[in-house]
Amino acid sequence: MEVVIENPTESNLDCLPDDCKGCVYWEAPEVSAKGRSGPVKKKWLLDTLREFGNCGKIVYSNSKAVGCALYGPSDRFRNVREYGSGQSEL
Repeated sequence: MEVVIENPTESNLDCLPDDCKGCVYWEAPEVSAKGRSGPVKKKWLLDTLREFGNCGKIVYSNSKAVGCALYGPSDRFRNVREYGSGQSEL
């Protein structure tokens, strides 16, 4: 089994697994339950890449994307405010 880990780029965003591509719970909670979140996720990723730089990893197994992890400044993850982090600036 071959495992490859890549940074997300504009050219590989469509390769994200469906579960990752459609989940905007942290990035856009107001859209999360309404469906059609794929375009929102792609815009969020592109904006974050431009403004912040690398913001995650995509894991491939045998050339198929099987998972991803995203990271960045807390203000890019709007739903983090719903969780007690102890930081008043959130």
